[in-house]
Amino acid sequence: MVDDGDRRRVSPDAAKIASAVRLAIPVAVVLLIAAWFALERHWISFHPRILAMGVSVLLALLGADLFATAGRFRQRRELGRILVLTGLLIVFGGGLANWLYSLQGAVILLEGDAVPLAKGAHLQEFEGGPLSRIDELNLTLQLEKLDLVPSANGFVPSSRVRCVRATGPVAVLEIRPSRSASLGSLRLHQGAFGFAPRIVILRGDKTVFDRAVPFTTERMGAAGVSFEGSCAIKKEDLVVRGAVDLSGLDARMRGHAKLGIEVLHGKKKLGGGELLPGHFSDLADGYRVGFAGLPRWSEIDISRRNYPQPMLGGAVLVVCGLGAGLIARRR
Repeated sequence: MVDDGDRRRVSPDAAKIASAVRLAIPVAVVLLIAAWFALERHWISFHPRILAMGVSVLLALLGADLFATAGRFRQRRELGRILVLTGLLIVFGGGLANWLYSLQGAVILLEGDAVPLAKGAHLQEFEGGPLSRIDELNLTLQLEKLDLVPSANGFVPSSRVRCVRATGPVAVLEIRPSRSASLGSLRLHQGAFGFAPRIVILRGDKTVFDRAVPFTTERMGAAGVSFEGSCAIKKEDLVVRGAVDLSGLDARMRGHAKLGIEVLHGKKKLGGGELLPGHFSDLADGYRVGFAGLPRWSEIDISRRNYPQPMLGGAVLVVCGLGAGLIARRR
């Protein structure tokens, strides 16, 4: 193989390797994009580390081809390929870096409660990239208020969250489904929401249960949402099931919600009923169940901010390189 620019000789083995690398790059790009798309759509499931390993292999191929192309750069048509390779390195390298430093999880906040997140405490489904900095979570979140704004499909949550760090000013953030909030390198998103009725169970003069139980939000199509939940009291072999009835509230969420509740001992139903806040109902076997209040809860999803700007710049380089290559071929 002879290069027209400087008549250098290239060994047949080196030419075969270079050709194989050039062929492997587009195949790897297509496979990685397809795998990422399928993973995002939940068509397939595998650990993101596998995708990261594939990206690492692609970066090595891109780097090798870029080095070889730059070494024989004598013709204008090679400029387009150099731009494409550089752009792909930036795009996939930026994506890999975002994953390496990623942080994500969710926390359930009751109105008024302050929850520390240091070292990932109290976070559900917490995941961190290999180079993630757990000290970025050295903060305490408090749900000051959850507003439920009426909408065509029920209610839209709006959380006012107080964020306290060991150093730095206190921040109060408004978080909605349509508007996330930034806190340094972190992003806070509105997740699920609901009510957490405080349920009290007495047996004689003894309190056997007194806790706010988060009820999950159930979508009901155009009819809106319902809030239902259950809990088990193992030491008494009791199961409590209930649902919050919001029909007593007006459009501004003012009024009195009701708690429909039933209590079972094993398979035996002890009783229940519809309770207003502050009311109790007598059950069998000397039990009583009460509805002591209705705080709201909000799920706040936390992730580390991604930096897409370099990746967008890399995509621009790819487009420019493809354009430069077409122009060079026409000439």
